[in-house]
Amino acid sequence: MTIKERTGAGTRRDTSRTYKYIGAPLPKVDAYAKVTGRALYADDIMLPRMLYGRLLRSPHPHARIISIDTHRALELPGVLAVITGEDLPQQFGILPSSQDEYALAIGKVRYVGDPVAAVAAIDPDILDEAIKLIHVEYEILPALMSRPSPTSLVTLRQVLQKRTMCVKTGSFMRVIITHQ
Repeated sequence: MTIKERTGAGTRRDTSRTYKYIGAPLPKVDAYAKVTGRALYADDIMLPRMLYGRLLRSPHPHARIISIDTHRALELPGVLAVITGEDLPQQFGILPSSQDEYALAIGKVRYVGDPVAAVAAIDPDILDEAIKLIHVEYEILPALMSRPSPTSLVTLRQVLQKRTMCVKTGSFMRVIITHQ
């Protein structure tokens, strides 16, 4: 198979380079196992002394975590560990927009499904029971569920007009609120 290259002037020229895999149909070596149901996936693998894990997630879109009581779950036979955000205080955000992310929520949940606690147990049934025994007390905070109306944006603009300064760096606009 030959590859055509595009030159700077936009014309194409043929090259004699051939590739073994690029552009060539390859056999799907696992296709038969997948279509017959014989393929093994991660959920199918059972190893000796294997543990099961599950996350307890927030039912609230925005709330402050007042307390997390994991004692009853830890006392359940078959539960080996229960951890919360206080046990994992390191931030792990990779992208600039997520630098303040934690593996488990610390102090506040930001969306429905935000992980609050994690449980490790020897059996999935014990795991389900342990998740039910964890008690989290929340203080519900207001949540932004839709875009603000244009009138509220005008009000916000008027409030910030005299107390803000915009600084443009590259393609980002940073708003700095000045204290008076």
